[in-house]
Amino acid sequence: MTCFSINTFSQIAPTQIDTSKLVQYKANSKEFIDTSFKIIYANKSKNTNSIAYFLNDRLVDPSLFGSINPNNLEKPDLIKNSIRIENIFYETQFKIQTKANFNVKIVTLTELKKKYVAQKDKSVIFTIDGEIIDYDYDNYQIDENNLLTVIVDSFVNRKENIDLTWVKLLTRSPKNLNDRAKIIIK
Repeated sequence: MTCFSINTFSQIAPTQIDTSKLVQYKANSKEFIDTSFKIIYANKSKNTNSIAYFLNDRLVDPSLFGSINPNNLEKPDLIKNSIRIENIFYETQFKIQTKANFNVKIVTLTELKKKYVAQKDKSVIFTIDGEIIDYDYDNYQIDENNLLTVIVDSFVNRKENIDLTWVKLLTRSPKNLNDRAKIIIK
């Protein structure tokens, strides 16, 4: 244990602080914020077969719902009846319909790669709205109608022997639309 004195607008009495958990004093509060260095390993285990996802009565990958504008969807229906589809057992069904005037254009990331990437043999990393997609590109589905921008870039690091194509997908989210409007105005 080490004793620290913390100064803000007024002197705070010395406090015993465990240096293995360094903290920062939050102004105008008696709270401490943990600022210690951490290493976090991502948990990549997924239970993919417990729920069958349907859009307009068509079995789809759950990834699709991350790219569809929720304003174009009707009320979801969760059915707790098991179902077997192509020898895969699902415990629950999640069914949702699109609004009558909306047509979804479902494409996989592999299909987008074929459409937009010139060098088909290069490895590709996809990001959607800044999030890296760590998923099977043959199965990951998006609504192509909800894409705002496709940026095809390269990521090269000769020292590490890395030469990738980086496809950045931006959806028509309120944030992306607002950012696009700011760029146009400037």
